[in-house]
Amino acid sequence: MSELVYKDILKDIEWFRYRHHIVDVLQDCFSMYATTISNRCDFKNYFKREEEYLKLINKYTKEEQEKICSIFGKIILLCGLENSPYDDYLGKLYMQTETSSKVHGQFFTPYGVSQLMAKLTIDNYDLSQDVIVINDPCCGAGGLLIAMVDELSRRGISIKDRVLVVAQDIDSRCVNMAYIQFALMGIPAVVMKGDTLAYKFTDVWRTPAYFENYAKFEKTLQSL
Repeated sequence: MSELVYKDILKDIEWFRYRHHIVDVLQDCFSMYATTISNRCDFKNYFKREEEYLKLINKYTKEEQEKICSIFGKIILLCGLENSPYDDYLGKLYMQTETSSKVHGQFFTPYGVSQLMAKLTIDNYDLSQDVIVINDPCCGAGGLLIAMVDELSRRGISIKDRVLVVAQDIDSRCVNMAYIQFALMGIPAVVMKGDTLAYKFTDVWRTPAYFENYAKFEKTLQSL
């Protein structure tokens, strides 16, 4: 089923090719999808993000707006498939559009490799902590962190209660993709846009699952 959804989404994206630059369409879509999710839980940043959303959506015709909404619905379906709840869905989609490697020189780690890395890492990880924090300072679409969550779930760890994902990236597309995936998969996460080496960030995105246990996760975040 996931392959059929992939094909539908790719077909919808291709539909824009003769009207807009695909790179711009993807960037706009990921930004609007992230804002749609964030504005249902992060009211502190609501007005700033809503203003940006309106600027982006008004670039498109009514027909194009409907197509953008349709793609989002399919992404929600993709990330919620019961037979495979964890995967780097948007990373795969982004690579398949060939906008990442050709234009930006970005190459995301295949999810199977991320799963192997996660297993090897967690084999040597202390899982007795009340909150298990996992971090990727250059997260891309979040594939490695999703694989870590996947492995922790397989080992009986309650993701919503005991896992906090902290992700950073300098690219806004990556920040939005990672946030969308973490949010739709029910992962408590904080995604920060900025330079990790300089530790300077211009935006912070918290997932709905983070807000469900806000006091606990915020205390953990501040202690890092």
